[in-house]
Amino acid sequence: MVQQDATLGVIQHELTLEEQPGPRGRTASIVNRIHAAKNIDELFLELKEDLRRLFDVEQLTLYAVDREKRELYSKLLLDPIDGVQEIRVPINEHSISG
Repeated sequence: MVQQDATLGVIQHELTLEEQPGPRGRTASIVNRIHAAKNIDELFLELKEDLRRLFDVEQLTLYAVDREKRELYSKLLLDPIDGVQEIRVPINEHSISG
């Protein structure tokens, strides 16, 4: 939205949340990309690096729940030759993450 201040003759542009610099704008951008993702693989493989930078961490693992198998699972891209690897952890009292 553009507003004009009549006394100063200055045009101000209100930034959308995504346009705002810093963590708030990056967060809004990532949330929008999460909602636009076509499948869970897109989240695992394409958003992981952006989330890692947002939280300023060296490593990040995203998990999803497979309710049928009662497991948490994650996917990671090893390299173009080996492709995608899936990690599965049972949801029970024997695993920390599960």
